[in-house]
Amino acid sequence: MWEEYTENEFKSMGNFWGIMPNKRYSVQLTDKKFNAIINEPVFLVHKETGDTAWRAITDNTGEAELWEGFFKNSKDGSGYYIGDRYGNKVQQPSAFANGVNLLTADRTCGVTNEVDIAFVVDATGSMGDEIEFLKLELEDVIRNTMEKHKSLSLRAGSVFYRDKGDQYITKNVAFHDDLLKTLNFIKLQSAGGGGDTPEAVDEALSTALDSLQWNPNARTRLLFLVLDAPGTTILEVASPSPFKILLSETPVLVLIHSSLVSTIFSRSKLVSLSSGTYPPTAVMAAVIFLFM
Repeated sequence: MWEEYTENEFKSMGNFWGIMPNKRYSVQLTDKKFNAIINEPVFLVHKETGDTAWRAITDNTGEAELWEGFFKNSKDGSGYYIGDRYGNKVQQPSAFANGVNLLTADRTCGVTNEVDIAFVVDATGSMGDEIEFLKLELEDVIRNTMEKHKSLSLRAGSVFYRDKGDQYITKNVAFHDDLLKTLNFIKLQSAGGGGDTPEAVDEALSTALDSLQWNPNARTRLLFLVLDAPGTTILEVASPSPFKILLSETPVLVLIHSSLVSTIFSRSKLVSLSSGTYPPTAVMAAVIFLFM
C-alpha cells in the first residue's frame, strides 16, 4: 500500500514531475435524495479571481478529487470553493484529511448503457506469448461479458506499440460497436522489434487518448495497458502523457498489467498521480487517474 513508500520517495517523484499533490479535496455530488450524480464536472475555484484551480469528473459513486496548487508553478493562495456547472457550491470546503465534501444538486442522475474499452499493448519481441494469449482469449471474454450484461452497448478499440526505429511506433483501430473490427485488428498483430528499454509507452498513451475517439457520455471508460518494459517517461524525461490522462476532458480508468510486478512502481511514475491505493504486489494494478 502507499504506506510502504517513504515521504522522500514521494517528494522525489514530485520534484521529477514538477507537482505538489498534497492539497487535496474530495467531493461527492448527489441529488436531493442523496443519489450519486455521475460523470459530471466539478470545479475548485478561487473565490477572489474566479480562476479554476482544478476540474474533475465524478465517478460512479458521485465522488471526485480536486487539487490546489498541484503544479509547482501554480499560484498558491487561500479562499477556494467547490462548485458544479449549475451554480451549486460548497463555500468552505474541508481538506481531504477532514472528510468528503457533500455537494447537492437539484437534478437527477442520468446513466447511459454505453461502455468504451481500449487495449493498449506492447508489441515488442518479448511480448509474443502475451499477444498470442490475447488473440485466443479476448473474443471469449468479450462475448461472455456481453452475454452477462445484455443491456450494455460496448465499443472496443486498441493501440499496439513498439519503439522508435522499429517497423512502427504505434498503430491503432478506433472505437467501434462492431467488435469484430477490433478483434480482427488484434488478431493481425505480432511481436517484433524492441530489444532494449525503454519502449514507446508514452506515445501509445497519447495515441489512445487522442485517436480512439472516446465517448464522453459513456458510463464507463476503461483502458487496459499490457506491457513488460518501461517508457521514456521514467528513464529519460518527464513527458506530458500522464498529465493528459489526469486532465483529460474524458477521463479514463487505466488498468496496468505487467509481468514485471516488482518493478511496476518504479517504472510507472503515472502511479504517483493516483487518487487511490496501489498494492505493488498485485499482478493487475488498477491505477485511478480520474474516476469515471
